[in-house]
Amino acid sequence: MRNSLVFLGLMCASTLARAQSRVDQFPPSQSAAPMPLAPPPSEETSDQPPHPHPAPEVVAPTPEPPSRLVLPGVADDTLSHHVLLNLSGGYANVFGSLDSQTPILDKVSGGYSLSIGAGYGLSRQIEIELNGSLTSLSSATGCPTCTAKSYGVLGAIRYHLVQGVRFDPWVRVGAGGSVFRLQPIYENHNYAGLQWFTGSVGGDWYISKHFALGPLVSLALTSYLDHPGTARTSIAAQWLIGANLAFDANGK
Repeated sequence: MRNSLVFLGLMCASTLARAQSRVDQFPPSQSAAPMPLAPPPSEETSDQPPHPHPAPEVVAPTPEPPSRLVLPGVADDTLSHHVLLNLSGGYANVFGSLDSQTPILDKVSGGYSLSIGAGYGLSRQIEIELNGSLTSLSSATGCPTCTAKSYGVLGAIRYHLVQGVRFDPWVRVGAGGSVFRLQPIYENHNYAGLQWFTGSVGGDWYISKHFALGPLVSLALTSYLDHPGTARTSIAAQWLIGANLAFDANGK
């Protein structure tokens, strides 16, 4: 009996040994595939709102360079509060009468005229002025020995047509007083009166920041209220063509 138990034990041990060897010979199972980091896209509707697409980047356009065009009368005020000096001169001639009995061309003929003045800019186009003038006239055929000098003081308003450009055209009107001294060979005859109209047209071309040069044409009408003799008052006229030199103390 004991030998039978020993034999059964050996048989069980042999069977277990053979089963273990078969397990060791079975190929190892493959490892499971790694879990993906993100789930594959699904056609099912998600409760989460869709991610908005990024807005396109807005690129600011390159700014255009500023225009160099200068608009006259709009861009700049080059007159207000400016102090200006003017020196003008040219050829002058006369016509009309010193009084009702003395035609001026019977006594004198053409000559030269000089004027100096100062102005102040009230606005971008209006300038007020005060001017003094001297005119020297030569003899005429009717009086070879006669010469004459005319002195005048004039208040005027000058209107500048445009602003912000190099050429400055203008129109001037004014009035003042005048003294005409006729100088024959023996004695002087003085005439004094009112220069009741002076009109000028010209323009200044600024050759630098402060200085300008330009043409000038003017006409002056005078009535000499104080004159020798008993003749009636008449009208004497003087026209001038010349040039004007301007100085702007403030600069354009």
